[in-house]
Amino acid sequence: MGFVSDVVRRTRHGLVLLLGLLLCTGFTVGVTASPARAADVPCQLYATAPNRLADLAVKAACAEVAAGTMYTWGGGHGARPGKTYGYFDGQDEASRHDDTVLGFDCSGFVRYAWSQAVGYDIVGSGATGNEVKVLTSPTAHNTVIYGPGGLEPGDIVFFGDKHWYGDSIEHVAISLGGDRIAEAAQSGTPLHARVLNADKFVMAIRINPDTVGQPGPDPSASGPVHSTWGTWIRLGEQPVHGARVVAVLDGPTQVKVNCQQRGDSITAEGTTNDWWSYLPEYRGWITNIYLQGPAVLPDVPECGTGRDLSGVSGTPSGGDFSVWASDVNVRAGASLDGSPVATIATPRSVRISCQAHGGVVQAEGYVNDVWSYLPDYQGWVSNIYLQGPAVLPVPECGSASGTPAPATTCTDGTDPTGSDARTPAGRSVEIQGRLIELRYSDSTECGWGRISRGGVGDHIWVDRSADGGAHWESQLGHTTITDGQDVHTVQWRDSGVVMRACGSVAGQPDVVCTTWF
Repeated sequence: MGFVSDVVRRTRHGLVLLLGLLLCTGFTVGVTASPARAADVPCQLYATAPNRLADLAVKAACAEVAAGTMYTWGGGHGARPGKTYGYFDGQDEASRHDDTVLGFDCSGFVRYAWSQAVGYDIVGSGATGNEVKVLTSPTAHNTVIYGPGGLEPGDIVFFGDKHWYGDSIEHVAISLGGDRIAEAAQSGTPLHARVLNADKFVMAIRINPDTVGQPGPDPSASGPVHSTWGTWIRLGEQPVHGARVVAVLDGPTQVKVNCQQRGDSITAEGTTNDWWSYLPEYRGWITNIYLQGPAVLPDVPECGTGRDLSGVSGTPSGGDFSVWASDVNVRAGASLDGSPVATIATPRSVRISCQAHGGVVQAEGYVNDVWSYLPDYQGWVSNIYLQGPAVLPVPECGSASGTPAPATTCTDGTDPTGSDARTPAGRSVEIQGRLIELRYSDSTECGWGRISRGGVGDHIWVDRSADGGAHWESQLGHTTITDGQDVHTVQWRDSGVVMRACGSVAGQPDVVCTTWF
């Protein structure tokens, strides 16, 4: 089949592509030299997305670019879409230490972006050639584009030699519209956006939003029927913010719910709730915010225990209260002498685990020496700034429940537990007014990252190295601000290793990191 410029055709039954299962690195095959690449451009839409799914795929791709995610040979080809550690390709010295780099290769990157758009893995764990075979199968009904003109956002773009045999496909990227693409190019470089190389263009595939679909609901699932509301609601693999998406509900529908439990506290649509429901039909979790009814569903038992929750309110564990003022400092200790660890910019709901007598505060016409501990911020707020009585109906710190006593160890990937957290000297950096900090607990020897004075969509994560920073585990605990001005990562062991915190501004490619500690 010849190369036809700027012609769009539908795939036909019987189209056979004998393509190698390649893991791309630049546009080279079997050579060690790294080709020069075009200058980076902002990762954003350069044309109107043809549909919602394409828009979501581009947003997912650009989020990884903004986060500074690295290329790693073989990255993203695990059992499920997502970053994985790579490996040495056997030839390119630049990939020698890719087994220490968490990230994507080109096809793993495309696989992940589109899985985030549609809610499941439409490509599979194979490499570039496999993606072509899957996406051009007769049952896919996708559109094949044989010329670089007229590319739309979300198109999956393939590069290599302009023929249809052997190892012709060497690289794959995602179109941002026009002649811009987002890609994972080669070892030692971060994901980026650039102008495509038209001389290497082979083909592009436009995903058909009508047939890509989702796995259908499991008809054997059981549980009380409830109604969702809202559009494009993502169901997660776990009841936590940022969990892998397993399905997307594109509009209100009826679902079966077989149990519910507490998870991450989510603020959305003006509501805060930490209860999540498991939808067995989709094998995923939905925040109760998007289920019609009370914060805790009265006819659905608690997961694991089977406990009847008909009399339980939606108050998060430890108590859900509201900060009524703006720019309220959360402090490391229960006094004005405690250094600020976060700032609550606007009135909002907060979780309180316990309260204690501390330094006397005189403000807003009140005097009070009672402070409340906010576990989501790892710090204290004067009760003056909390709606309610001077002494709140929560446990006293030091009693059997709610005590923020220093822990002695930690587990990777868990909420920070050390109440003696500090920011080591020199382990903070600013970017466009945002403060990026590495927080460290001497009692647990664990660290985590925090971004404050930021905005929705800003990124924060930590890197960890066992050889003084020569190589490292990248983007541990990566998270974004979803509400307010600050957020922290989960914690990671920092015993016998060094760590740093890194962050970026929403929608922008620049990344800053603290020095190693």
